[in-house]
Amino acid sequence: MSSYKWLFHASRYPVKPSDTAAKFDPITNNHIVVLRKNRFFVVPLADASGREFSAVELEAQFNNIIAHAGSERHSTPIGALTSDNRDLWADAREALIGASPDGKNAELLKKIESAMIVVALDDTKPVTREDISWGLWVGDGRNRWYDKHQCAS
Repeated sequence: MSSYKWLFHASRYPVKPSDTAAKFDPITNNHIVVLRKNRFFVVPLADASGREFSAVELEAQFNNIIAHAGSERHSTPIGALTSDNRDLWADAREALIGASPDGKNAELLKKIESAMIVVALDDTKPVTREDISWGLWVGDGRNRWYDKHQCAS
């Protein structure tokens, strides 16, 4: 039962020899991350005054993401790195952070890691229970961020 505290606003970090984890303040990190076509979108859950968005308002944001992501997948599925061997992912994460000396990549990673949850919007239309389960857990392995709790649609 103690694992429930790690469901939301938490992230796992690839570190050698053993992963670490961090918990984020939900008040200052009131957003989710949506993955669509191997692209990442930050979606706030409340407006500047603190009013939480309704389901209808969130659905409109999701529809905008679907339209904005286009029909082609991004050619570099960064999320796939989180499925790799943990030591290799640790090295790749450091390289990713180091690739932007201005700190932009580190800032973007923190947005993903501090999100309440990651939502993966896939194009698949599974029929069988096995296909549905596989799609929810893994998808194609690219449009995911395995260091966070996520849900797929």
